[in-house]
Amino acid sequence: MTGNFAPLRGLSYYNGNELMEMTMTNEDQVKGKAKDIGGKAKEEAGDVVGNDKLKRDGQEDQAEGKVQKGVGDAKEKLSD
Repeated sequence: MTGNFAPLRGLSYYNGNELMEMTMTNEDQVKGKAKDIGGKAKEEAGDVVGNDKLKRDGQEDQAEGKVQKGVGDAKEKLSD
């Protein structure tokens, strides 16, 4: 899916320490954050069941998600 996204406001998530508020306006930001959160869940699941591969896969997903969100953040700054 391409095109402009309306800002997503009022979405929150728990980062392990505090409740965070998300405001994202483009596809890379949204998909990157989703991949980061999914990777964290995968890492935690791997840790719980003792599966090192699942844990590493989760860490990789988190890194990819952070990079993709960073790309989205940069695009947003350039469009301002």
